[in-house]
Amino acid sequence: MLEIYELTDADEKSVITDKILRQLPEWFGIPSALTEYVKGVSDKIFYVAFDGEHYLGFLAGEIHYGRTGESFVCGVLPEFHSKGIGMALYHNFEQKLLSQNCERVVVKTLSSQRKNEYYHKTRQFYKAQKFDEWLDLPELWGQANPCLLMGKILKNRREIK
Repeated sequence: MLEIYELTDADEKSVITDKILRQLPEWFGIPSALTEYVKGVSDKIFYVAFDGEHYLGFLAGEIHYGRTGESFVCGVLPEFHSKGIGMALYHNFEQKLLSQNCERVVVKTLSSQRKNEYYHKTRQFYKAQKFDEWLDLPELWGQANPCLLMGKILKNRREIK
C-alpha cells in the first residue's frame, strides 16, 4: 500500500533524492545540478512516496516570505510514472502550503524554448496541477537551458484571515 508522508531527517532526504534522481538521467543528467539538488533538499519540506519497502518518489519544496511556496525538486522512479504518485506528492505539499496560508506556488523548469520531450512531460504534469506558464527566464540557467517560471494562485489575499 502506498504511503505519502513528510520526512524531516536531513540526511535521509539527501539519500532518497540522490537514489531517485540518479535513475532519471533525462531530467537530472547534469552532475553539478544533481549535486545541488541532493544538498539542497536537506532543509526543505520533503514528502516521500513509500510502498512499504521502497521509496518510489519524493517532492521537496519550501516557503518564501511566508506566502509563496516553491516546488524545488520532484522525482518519481521511471517505472512508476503516470501512476498518480507525483500528483499525490504535490497534493500533500499544496495542502501544507494552504495550511501555512500561502497565496501562491511556483516551480522553475526547462522552458519550451528548448525542445525536450522529458521536460515537456514535466510542464504537462504541472499544467495538470493547474499551474500556468508565467515567465521565461533564459538568463537564470543560461541560454542552453532557458528557465520557465510556472505558477498557481492558491488563495486570494482577501481570503486569508
